Amino acid sequence: MEESQATVSRWLKAASAHTGATPSLSEDGHCHLLLDDDEQCIVEVPPGSDSVFLYIAISRLPEQPDDAVQAMKLAMALNTFGIETGGSVFSYDPRSDHIVLTLSKRVDLLDELQFCELLGGFIDSGVGVKA
Repeated sequence: MEESQATVSRWLKAASAHTGATPSLSEDGHCHLLLDDDEQCIVEVPPGSDSVFLYIAISRLPEQPDDAVQAMKLAMALNTFGIETGGSVFSYDPRSDHIVLTLSKRVDLLDELQFCELLGGFIDSGVGVKA
């Protein structure tokens, strides 16, 4: 496991110490954190990367073109200045046909406490915007 991946794995364990779970990055650099109602936050540090990526699937894009445009407009409006998203941004993931909330940070610019706060805030934002 590469240095950035090992660091984020340690931080994930620290972030979840109060839950009893012991998440860590898999060999491919992914960790799926299960949230309420079968929702999940994915933490990823791709091999060779010095950044950590967080994402939560918010909604499948509607099949009807007019509904899809409305969903994208709503997501883009929520992106404005990052106020509603805590600095995270909405994106479209063509692999899953979902609108996703995303955030990335360089690992070397974080410490354990900052990562825990970042992860907690990101999850709170994701749960909030889904509601």
